[in-house]
Amino acid sequence: MFTHTKRYNLCNMGKKTKRERFVEVAGNRVQMVLDKIENLSKCANKRNYEYSKTDIDKMFKAINEAAKVAKMKFESELDSSSKGKKVFKFN
Repeated sequence: MFTHTKRYNLCNMGKKTKRERFVEVAGNRVQMVLDKIENLSKCANKRNYEYSKTDIDKMFKAINEAAKVAKMKFESELDSSSKGKKVFKFN
């Protein structure tokens, strides 16, 4: 049997706040990224794979650059929404 709280939540299932949606969606996506990184680390087994320091540097440069771009998008949104307008930057 449903309690009053559960009944209330069922009635409002489609009415999540932006924050609630962010926490749910971003949390799931971060976990997927972490899982993929863990999966990539399985390629470190030298008994099964051959790679060089250059290969490692290229992989992590690409990963770090993608993470940096994603972070900049979040920070840009915070900057523009807090001031009400876009701010010119050279970076």
